[in-house]
Amino acid sequence: MKSKPAFLAILLICVFCNAVFAQLPYLQHITPPLDEIENENFAIAQHADGSIYVANSEGLLAFDGKNWELIKTPGTVLSLHSSAHGILWIGCINNIGYLLRDKNGKSEYK
Repeated sequence: MKSKPAFLAILLICVFCNAVFAQLPYLQHITPPLDEIENENFAIAQHADGSIYVANSEGLLAFDGKNWELIKTPGTVLSLHSSAHGILWIGCINNIGYLLRDKNGKSEYK
């Protein structure tokens, strides 16, 4: 039974190496670098293109995975709905609209 200690040693080395070299998930806290936004958010939706939109007291926050943008709306955004046709509907106080991109690719509320 000389092979039993060698087997245990190899097993312990494998377990130790697996724990040491295991890759930890890369997490990053991404805060919008915009001074004019408020801390109060009401809804969140993901658009068909992968962008994330957040209903904020000051307007609509758009996040494309790297950059934040504040899209001005006529009032506080309370609800969001991303339709199957790629339209993002925006529900504001006393108003409803949708997100439209102009010819330069900039998003605006209509």
